Amino acid sequence: MTLLRPLSSSEISQLKKQGCSATDWTSIKVRESFSAERIVNVLFSGKIEVGNPEGEFTLAGGIPAPGGIYNATLHNCRIGNQTRIANTTIANYNIGNHCLIEQVGELVTDGVSSFGNGTEVNVLNETGSREVVIYDGLSVQTAYLQAFYRHRPALIKQLKSIIAKYTAQVTSTTGTIGDNCRIVRCGSLKNLRIGDSASIEGATKLVNGTVQSSAELPAHIGDGAMADHFIMAKGACMESGAMVSHAFVGQAVHLARQFSAVHSLFFSYSQGEHGETCAAFAGPFTVTHHKSTLLIGGYYSFMNAGSGTNQSNHLYRLGPIHQGILERGCKTGSDSYIMWPSRVGAFSMIVGKHTRHADTADLPFSYLVENKKETYLMPGATLGNVGTIRDAQKWKKRNTLSDEVRTDIINSNLFSPYTLGKILRGLEILKELQSKPSDLYLYNGVRIKGYSLGKGIAFYENAILKHLGDRLMKRLSDALFSSMQEVKQILKPNSDEGLGEWIDIAGAIVPKAKAEALVADIESGKINTTEKLDSYWKELDAAYDVMSWNWLINLTEQHLGKNVAVWTRSDLTQLVNDSLDAIVKFDRQLLEDTRKEFSPEIQTGFGIDGNNKVKDADFEAVRGMFENHPMVNYIREHIDIKRQMAETLLIKLEEIGQS
Repeated sequence: MTLLRPLSSSEISQLKKQGCSATDWTSIKVRESFSAERIVNVLFSGKIEVGNPEGEFTLAGGIPAPGGIYNATLHNCRIGNQTRIANTTIANYNIGNHCLIEQVGELVTDGVSSFGNGTEVNVLNETGSREVVIYDGLSVQTAYLQAFYRHRPALIKQLKSIIAKYTAQVTSTTGTIGDNCRIVRCGSLKNLRIGDSASIEGATKLVNGTVQSSAELPAHIGDGAMADHFIMAKGACMESGAMVSHAFVGQAVHLARQFSAVHSLFFSYSQGEHGETCAAFAGPFTVTHHKSTLLIGGYYSFMNAGSGTNQSNHLYRLGPIHQGILERGCKTGSDSYIMWPSRVGAFSMIVGKHTRHADTADLPFSYLVENKKETYLMPGATLGNVGTIRDAQKWKKRNTLSDEVRTDIINSNLFSPYTLGKILRGLEILKELQSKPSDLYLYNGVRIKGYSLGKGIAFYENAILKHLGDRLMKRLSDALFSSMQEVKQILKPNSDEGLGEWIDIAGAIVPKAKAEALVADIESGKINTTEKLDSYWKELDAAYDVMSWNWLINLTEQHLGKNVAVWTRSDLTQLVNDSLDAIVKFDRQLLEDTRKEFSPEIQTGFGIDGNNKVKDADFEAVRGMFENHPMVNYIREHIDIKRQMAETLLIKLEEIGQS
């Protein structure tokens, strides 16, 4: 605030007449254009700075309210311009411009506070040892390193040091409220930093936290919400009785309807309603909407929890120390149960109760089902499930945060070097099992029937060929070439970057070697600030397309048994034809799976007061017909597009030389 001056004697007299008092009038400074008319029944103490109390506000119901300060107690506060404060006690706060603060029991900073920064959140293991130190710029990838790289103590020490330095920078005895904030009808608000354009309406109690917010991504806290020792990122929402303690609530996260969370992390686009979490690491797009659902002691991402989903992290020996991992894209059916420790492979579906500590990390896209208290695995089965494709489409559509504002790296691709690498490992496992013929196979706590194993191999092989063709056809279709030499130039890898194993770091799909290089740079002190850390993640994300292509071409070379430099036109022609067959087969499986949603048994309950004709008409009015359903149209269009792409490419290849 600039151009501050002391109150004049006439202004002091006017303020006294309007019911105001101060422990020391000389400690009050005001803007040059200050007018005392809108300061009524205010008790001032400590150092006070007041801007121009003008402007107009609209309360609930359209009630107009003038800017100014009314019926308030202020201690050590700086108040911006065109702000309204009424029926409120505020101590030790810097308040921005154009703010409305009304009917708040207390808004105080009590002593020294870091406003939630530096809070330790005990994820996966309730007793500690995987604690994640949160701060108001935390990305899910940095949280992942803290939680899962405990085998690198030097890394953990350095990360804690980096975060501690940042925490020290924001530690203060004065809280802040940004511009254009709305804080009304609240109970106790203590030790908070609140960003621009935030709205806090009807919150019961907020203690020791940061609410990041901006005009582009405003944060909201609504009726009945309670939080302590927390960080809330831009665009996040907590309302209708949500309760969190020792928690990070990431960008565009929505917690509502009495959802409760203790020692939990929620990252971009996650949603929690009705249920609860404890010691949960919820990566991007983790969704739980049901009262009877508990996520405890686990790591999740791109996950959808069915009603009654539950896990046990306590074997009644050494306490609640057992952890579980559901890799990206897992779903749980209603009343599913898993006894930790267990690990489930990516894009798997879990149905029933499982107590055998399964590890299916290298068998992704599978069904885990319960049969007579045993866990049976159907490898690759979700590759034929249209819901898997629908989820992947949904995540891409909902990932609307721009590169400029997002903190989490989110790669929602269904097929990637990570999932394809898992599929390749899965094929090795299944073929090794198949080498000893049996009707039933045992593997890492699960049972696999012989016919399921054979179908799994077919699913995996088709998926690999489909993805190879998808990427190769798209790259060549977008390019100009007139010879095989030019084709090879277009297809050849840019470098060795990306070769080898890839991993999924909570949404960021990266080469393991790159992650190891980052860890080494942190340990050595080369990366020593939160800004450098965030920059590295973004650089990795930007390089994904190039590095993933390098990996894919290497896989294609293995598939053809020869280096790209010696590929012939016949090699490519055969690959395009085989891949097109795989794509069509894959899509037709999806069509048949979609058709199940239009079967006679699914129509049960339709046409409640009529005959079969009425039932058919009612079903069609509500659900539509198979032939014109949007997903059916999408799949058929996809087949047509890929066929046309393949035909065009084959014609272009026919026009060039053989080598």
